[in-house]
Amino acid sequence: MRLFSNNSYTKVATSNTITVAGTVIALTPDPGVAGAPLSAAIYSGPANAMDWVGLFAEGAPDSTYLDWCYLNSTKTVPTGGFMNVTVTCFTPPVPGRYQIRLFSNNTFTKVATSNTITVP
Repeated sequence: MRLFSNNSYTKVATSNTITVAGTVIALTPDPGVAGAPLSAAIYSGPANAMDWVGLFAEGAPDSTYLDWCYLNSTKTVPTGGFMNVTVTCFTPPVPGRYQIRLFSNNTFTKVATSNTITVP
């Protein structure tokens, strides 16, 4: 932010630098229930049509997702991308600790990882 004097280009002050947070994924509910759907709210995603999310056991490699979907909550490519969306295509199969990971444009380029939830 910069402050200029009296409708001119005379700079009086400059603010400190701020950083805008990247993509955020909020996974709910916590605790979850085995066999019951989860909800993943995605904020500030890259908005490519083929961005996708996967359900992972905590600590699992990116290549070992338990389930996946595009950001329209299906396995059919949407007609456009989504920047802010809630995805509801996951069901944890058994008790454990789970997270959602967002990948860019049909690749394994990870954009963000959700909070980890527990399914007792």
